[in-house]
Amino acid sequence: MKATASLAAFAAAAAAQQFVLYAKGDASYSQRADPIITPGEISGHVHDFAGSSSFEPELSYEALQNSGCTTAGSADQSAGGFVKDNSVYWHPAMYAKNKGGSDYIKVPTTLHKMYYRKPPAKQYADPFQFPPGFRMVAGDPFRRSANTEVSGITHWQCMGPGNVGEGGGFPTLDQPCDAYSGLVGKVHFPHCWNGQSYSQDDPSAHMSYPEADASFGDCPSSHPYALPHIEFENLFEMSSTWEKIDPSTLTLAQGDSTGYGWHGDFFNGWVNGTIPDLLENCPQPEYGNQDVGECPQYEQNTTPRSECKLKNYYKEKVETPGTNLIGCNPISLLDPAPKLPVALLGTSTDSCGSGSNGSSGSDDSYIGAPSSSGSAPSSSASGLMSILPLYSSAAAPTPTFAVSTTAVPYVPKASYVDEEEDDEDVVYVTEWVEEIATATAYAKRDMHNHQHKHQHNHQHNHLRKHKRMNL
Repeated sequence: MKATASLAAFAAAAAAQQFVLYAKGDASYSQRADPIITPGEISGHVHDFAGSSSFEPELSYEALQNSGCTTAGSADQSAGGFVKDNSVYWHPAMYAKNKGGSDYIKVPTTLHKMYYRKPPAKQYADPFQFPPGFRMVAGDPFRRSANTEVSGITHWQCMGPGNVGEGGGFPTLDQPCDAYSGLVGKVHFPHCWNGQSYSQDDPSAHMSYPEADASFGDCPSSHPYALPHIEFENLFEMSSTWEKIDPSTLTLAQGDSTGYGWHGDFFNGWVNGTIPDLLENCPQPEYGNQDVGECPQYEQNTTPRSECKLKNYYKEKVETPGTNLIGCNPISLLDPAPKLPVALLGTSTDSCGSGSNGSSGSDDSYIGAPSSSGSAPSSSASGLMSILPLYSSAAAPTPTFAVSTTAVPYVPKASYVDEEEDDEDVVYVTEWVEEIATATAYAKRDMHNHQHKHQHNHQHNHLRKHKRMNL
């Protein structure tokens, strides 16, 4: 039965209306920002970004329409980005311990791929596109195990050896991944919509995964309208870093060493009418994996993507954070993992709430976890960010508490200086809302094993086709 279902899913994917965008990874875009969950503020962990040059910690659809360029477009990375997609995409950064040592090293992201397709559905949104101001999240950063409720939300595969992670978690790496494709991490975005606008109070209330299968299941009655389905695929370079890292210590930036907490974010910047036009009129080659650059509607920016830059608003030692991950992100195997306070800019620590200094030497005193009595702990006068309800409306298993002081509006300014580096493209912010509410919600979406085989062809020194098969 499983084989029959998988073959049917593959046949549906092959015949689907689909196109693919590409964006090369760039380490300079990695920072603790999250314009959806913590708009205008520093976030809890490091993300890798791609997309519009209008990226800021707080985004709006109107601002994105004035983008000068974008890093997303055709497989030809020497060309300009796609002028009609001014969206921003992001996912957590990946780290590993250095071989024979105790310090973390960032594993480079070499390529982002965004697959857009029209999913099978009983009812589609009209028009079939993301409305202005739309944004959504995929996956669950707090998950530490697989589940059987919805299959295929996340998928990890070490290309070359063909090593696939079980249940959507990290694979066991005993040899280097393919030098060209690397370690592939996929996450499927939900495409079932309730017709309502996004709410900052509950960032996931407006969206739901289909029933049973993230790509091909039926939308629940609570979210009956299908929007374009996005499959976000990211390639991590493992070949050249293999001799530098201990692959058994791979971890996502939020302290997830299982891979089940893989997640992604999407903030819509598409020009209205573009997505339905591409899905209906772009020719579909083998397996439906059409490079958007080969669609007749494709129009590129005059700025080459190599010159299109996203600003870095939060300057930290992202590449080599030290013995701890950036922020307050100790490795946690609790499922779901606990929510933790957002640490001061420039901090990397695993002693959340202890008031001791992190490995960066910065002051990291901030609110700690609730005590056993459930009372709120004391806080210092600085070093806190607000943590908003994340990814789910499910009830929290632990008490909720909050401490509020004075809110300071987001104003990008050069007020934090790293002694080792002075980058004119970086905007620094150190004054923030000193408020935290932890354990308000935990995500209950689960990931199940969704295996794929891949075949890559290299044309003009760029990735052109990507064969995907469900087993």
